[in-house]
Amino acid sequence: FKCFMALNSQFSETWFFTNHVEGYSGILSVDKSFGSRGVIIGGEDGSVIDSNEYITIGTLVNASDFSELPASRGYLASTSDGSRAVAGGGYTTAYSNIIEYITIRSDANGLDFGDRTVAKGYLGSTSDGSRAVWGGGSPTHDVIDYVTIATKMNAIDFGNLGGNREYIAACSDVSRGIFAGGNPASDTIEYITIGTLSNIIDFAELSQGRHHLCGTSDGSRGVFAGGYTTTTVDTIDYITINTLGDASDFGELFQGRYAGYAATSDGSRGVFIGGAGTVDTLDYINIKTTGDATDFGELAEARSYTSACSGG
Repeated sequence: FKCFMALNSQFSETWFFTNHVEGYSGILSVDKSFGSRGVIIGGEDGSVIDSNEYITIGTLVNASDFSELPASRGYLASTSDGSRAVAGGGYTTAYSNIIEYITIRSDANGLDFGDRTVAKGYLGSTSDGSRAVWGGGSPTHDVIDYVTIATKMNAIDFGNLGGNREYIAACSDVSRGIFAGGNPASDTIEYITIGTLSNIIDFAELSQGRHHLCGTSDGSRGVFAGGYTTTTVDTIDYITINTLGDASDFGELFQGRYAGYAATSDGSRGVFIGGAGTVDTLDYINIKTTGDATDFGELAEARSYTSACSGG
């Protein structure tokens, strides 16, 4: 309480608190973008699918069936405000601009949310716990757009990436959004301040240039796993999100797979999900402690090109 009063009297902005002090954004708040339930949305199993699954991230157990999207879709990207998950873009019989949402603690099927500004798949998405942003995608593009997750709406232009990039990964703390990697085998890491509309800014470089990677965070450390160069990559590397600097080696995936997997976190444990070749693998890391990923369990339905986020 004394800490809150001191901060409030000194700053017009007030600090967000997660497991660490992360930056500021106007109100005292807990990072809402994490939760104990990880949801796995859409994907493909040889053709695009409409099924969703969930895991309890803190418990090593196989995934369970959850609900369905209004339409089958793969190659999409999802994020959340801790209560509502939004899934944007993707591919059905053509690239999609659809945004749909689910309530993470409900078994109800997904519902229409609005439309993105562009129709893209193979894109990245992240959130500050209020605003969702999507960036890049295929056909190759530099667009970043956003929605306010609590309000059904069409997406609005945010700014642009430093160049056209597809097969890109994303993560965030409660303020800064990170986009990393991309095709062709890029080592680029760039960032935005999610609460401020602007073009992206250079951050640093991955330990290894690659595309088809996935990303997640614990609210302080961002991790990027897997991907593809001319061969499958099982690399996991990490950054400290609020400090500019190149990524460092973290460890390796439990099972290397070409691409098409997703990642999510409960703010402590990161889980990597599925993958091309339509595998049912789930593996995990403790984000604060470097080391190789460990077996978590299995998906209810093997899938690739899926998306994931958490809430609860």
